[in-house]
This record gives sequence, structure tokens and C-alpha cells, in this order.
Amino acid sequence: MIKKLFYRDNNTIHWLHGYEEKPEILFGKGNEFTIKNFRNAAMIDNTLCFEWQDKTLNLDDIESVDLVISYWSSRHIAHVFLSFGFGQGEYVAISIETRRQISQKYSTWKGFFNTYELIYVVADERDLIGIRANVRKEDVYIYRVNVTKEVCKQVFLDYVERINSLKNNDEFYNTLGNNCTTNILRHSRKAAPNFKYNWMVLFSGHVDQYCYDLGLLDKTLTIEELRANSKVAPVLESLNDDYSQLIRPGYRGS
Repeated sequence: MIKKLFYRDNNTIHWLHGYEEKPEILFGKGNEFTIKNFRNAAMIDNTLCFEWQDKTLNLDDIESVDLVISYWSSRHIAHVFLSFGFGQGEYVAISIETRRQISQKYSTWKGFFNTYELIYVVADERDLIGIRANVRKEDVYIYRVNVTKEVCKQVFLDYVERINSLKNNDEFYNTLGNNCTTNILRHSRKAAPNFKYNWMVLFSGHVDQYCYDLGLLDKTLTIEELRANSKVAPVLESLNDDYSQLIRPGYRGS
């Protein structure tokens, strides 16, 4: 069961940098929408800095969805999120995370006991992927998910509904039942109704194998070949405007 928070006074809470703002996605004329508090990251004088802006796109331009897996511990545990492609090199990555206060350090065990708030971070890939691959030196993999544009749209809209709900209705993160992978599972049933909770979802480092078995990833390659082809290439010293193109499978810098 998802437990909600029933208190809120942001004036007394000092959030860890990067979590000060919560996103919201508002639709306007036609299928045009604006992401409020779209997050960006940059390295300034060797310091990781975040800023927020409004970003406007059109739902009709959605083309793809990628599964991103970032290994920060063992091969069995990883952070998993999705990135939606809108053409013209535009990507909207959405990462489900713990919203921590300055005084809080992340602990898997504390995540069982209603310690952290849940947040959906909506950001560009230089932020959500670049931080992990370039700054934290994690092993990051990007897999194109084999679904239609219509399914991409359905999954994205499901995310939008949850993001807007969380704007003013806070929930606790839970390591077992309300985390990055279980929430992706709920959203992704739009694409794969047979996507069930099992040990490969619990041990999130194996989600690529699970998606591969379901036929959601490229099966012209073995899973080992696909992993080798999908690892983010360490080609950049900085997070520049071409980041999303440079990290895609198939690119190999010198």
C-alpha cells in the first residue's frame, strides 16, 4: 500500500540540492504541453549545479522510449528510469527517486520505514544520465524499447497523471513497494500487460533481462551482445548540447 504524507510546510524544510522543486506538466492548445520545473544540471567550477526551467513540447512529436539502467552497487541492484524521445534531439527523462532533506543520507534499509518522500524528477539526459555516467562514474546502459509511438504516448500520459498528482499530494518512498522499479512497472503495463512483479523487478539490475525475455528489447542480438552495444560510451569530458546523441548505442568516440 502506498502511504501518503499528511503534513507539509516547505518553508521549514531544507531539501538536498536538486530536489527543491517538484515538476508539473500542463497541457495547453491541442497536444502542446509545458513541463514546469524541468531540471537541468551543469558542472560549474567542478561543482554540480541544478536549475529549473519551463520546457514546451508537443505530444504528437513523441517517437520513442528508452529504458535506462544505472548500476551504482552490485550487478543485482540498479537505478532504473525511462527517457522519452520527441524528435529533433529532444529527450525527456523521468527518474523516480527519494526526495531527501539536507540532513538525510540515502539508505536502502531506511527506505522501508517511511523515511523519504517520493519524487518524480523530470529532466534532460545531461542531468539524469550525465550525472551518473560522467560524475558518479556509474555503469549506465540505454535500451530502445520496442513499442509503437501510440504506446509511448500512453505510457507518457500515465506518467503525467502521477507527476501532477504528486505536485500537491506527497507520498512516502518505500524500498519494496513504492520505488523506481515498481512505479515503472505500473506505468509500463500500458506497453506490456504481462509485465508482472517478480524477482527480476525486486533485484532491479536484472530488469533488462526481464524486458528482453518479454520481447520489449532488440532480440536480433543476444542479451550479452545487447548489453555491450547499449552501454553509455565514456566519450565526454563535459555535459554539452550533443550529449543525447553521443551516448546512444552505435556511437563510439575515439
